Amino acid sequence: MQTIIAVLFVAAIIGALAACAGILFIDGAVWAGGWQQSGGIALLLLPIAAGLICALIARHLPGGVFLGLADIVLQAQRGGTHRLRHHLLASAASFIALTGGASVGQYGPVAHLGGALVGVTRLLPPRITIACGVAAAVAAAFNAPFTALIFVHEVVLRSYSLRAFTPVAVSAVVGYSVSIGVFNRPLFLELPPMATHHPLLVLFFIVMGFVFGGLAFLYLRGIFWFSQRCRGVPLFVRLPLAGLAAGALAFSMPEIAGGGKLLLQQAVNGMPFSEGTFLLFAKVAATIVCLGAGFAGGVVSPTLSIGALAGLFFFNAAAVFIPDLSATLPVAVVVLCGMMALTAPVLGAPVAAILFTLELAGNYPVAIAAAITIAVAVQTTAKLGGQSYYDLQLAQRGVDIRLRYDEWRLTTDTIAPLLKPVATNIVALAPTTLLSEAIAQVVQNKRAVIYLLKENGYYGGSLSLVTAIGLVQTQTAPLTLQQAITRHGNGKILLTNSDTLTVAMKKIAAIDETIIPVVDSSHALIGVLRVQDLFQRYRQLVQEQRQEETAIS
Repeated sequence: MQTIIAVLFVAAIIGALAACAGILFIDGAVWAGGWQQSGGIALLLLPIAAGLICALIARHLPGGVFLGLADIVLQAQRGGTHRLRHHLLASAASFIALTGGASVGQYGPVAHLGGALVGVTRLLPPRITIACGVAAAVAAAFNAPFTALIFVHEVVLRSYSLRAFTPVAVSAVVGYSVSIGVFNRPLFLELPPMATHHPLLVLFFIVMGFVFGGLAFLYLRGIFWFSQRCRGVPLFVRLPLAGLAAGALAFSMPEIAGGGKLLLQQAVNGMPFSEGTFLLFAKVAATIVCLGAGFAGGVVSPTLSIGALAGLFFFNAAAVFIPDLSATLPVAVVVLCGMMALTAPVLGAPVAAILFTLELAGNYPVAIAAAITIAVAVQTTAKLGGQSYYDLQLAQRGVDIRLRYDEWRLTTDTIAPLLKPVATNIVALAPTTLLSEAIAQVVQNKRAVIYLLKENGYYGGSLSLVTAIGLVQTQTAPLTLQQAITRHGNGKILLTNSDTLTVAMKKIAAIDETIIPVVDSSHALIGVLRVQDLFQRYRQLVQEQRQEETAIS
């Protein structure tokens, strides 16, 4: 009982710290970015300056890459960490990009900051500490504790761990309480009364889901296509140019500058078709350019605003074919569903998106409509081959975060720690050894294979005992082991000490041997791998994964 109380207390402390950091970031960005709505030449110049400053900051980061929520996900899944200074520099770059008018978001950096700050404290096991920090920051940012709880399990932990559920829930609730009780922050979005009851509207939302699933796929492809095109261009060139492009778009449409929070409210309230369409395409273009070029910042806020504008566009387009649509279905419902249907596949968090709809609208029928749209959209994006934004970010670095812990360890851990000494496990003889002597030694040691060990310890191949006996019986002249292996043996290198567990398992699948020689990069025989040890290691990794997912204390 004392342990449980201590865990809950620590989770509450983590929640309060992460929530305060997240709120200060958001409110500071709102205050510092207030100039954006005044318009003027600053909308054109400040994004360029923000790009230059971000490029300067990147020089002090490993590989010149800004850290973000994807790195928090990677840390929670794979372990390891970055220095806190690098996280803080990346957060500062996100703040500058956001307030400077680049089309990037604040909520991803808030979640990153919450996880990074508390992640270095080691107050709880690392994965759980990170999850608690992210949950508290998200709950405080959106005033949505249930959304934060599920978001963390879907995006950060990638499983519903009983061990993590209680502390993460406590941190999320504390983060929400700090937001509304201490800072008295308003609702994320002001929504008008909404309802949807007509049974035929189910078909409307199914069609909408297909459309928005395709849009999510194209949107992500656009960002990473542009990112590929920018490779090789120095940050000091591409970030100011991206800032110039975003500033040029915002010069005539100030609403698209920054994260685009104002666009959400405008879309919910409704706007003329032409104005909404121009804002939609301008915001998409600015976001693809800024995120693709490598600006620090998040994807959540721009995606929410783009989804809302796309929902408004879809509603207006559908009204052409369904004249009485506005009398049957409030525009705010479609805007809200569009916002969530685009965001859910982009973030890889469909259940969190459904809960966010319910927490925002407080309306069960609207949440049902959103659930239908989100479910179809997520499945459509997946069928088209899409992954979440964070998965794609990590995939660019060669990391497949979709693998489970045990699957990942199989692809990264090498067989080197599993090697056993040569002398006590196999019979390895010199090339000049007579084949009859080799057979006698193998039989004496109860082995089934003879191995050739060349000068300087190099591996020379193998010969099965059955083949060796047959050669002795049929050959009139004595054979050396070298001659026998050259004519009838297997000279192929089977395993190297740099092979991963996955590679080793694939190589031995077609081999009927239980002990396999292993060489180093110079083909020197350095040890042997027993097949039973390889599969024992696999079972250990699976067990570790199960314990992580099911342990309660």
